[in-house]
Amino acid sequence: MPRINEFLKKTVFYIYVSEEEAITASPISATGLFFGVPLEKVKDQSAVYAISNKHVIDKVGKTPTLRINTKDGGFDIVKTEKANGNFTHWEATWLYVI
Repeated sequence: MPRINEFLKKTVFYIYVSEEEAITASPISATGLFFGVPLEKVKDQSAVYAISNKHVIDKVGKTPTLRINTKDGGFDIVKTEKANGNFTHWEATWLYVI
């Protein structure tokens, strides 16, 4: 199998059920990726979306927690809530956009 491109590795995040599991890097997790769309009216800026499979988001409950690796070797935790309206999915597909 060919090696994964280093650029692509920088777009990946991990999804956990809770902040505690994200901090301890529980082996029970899933992944997603970041996708940027350049903004037409704001130079050198993009809207960045977190994307994962619908079945993943459905299984992690109401507060999916993202663990994002940082350049310095650490990580950031981003807690989300499905109830706040930030989640979108297309009924006919298998994607969720956070």
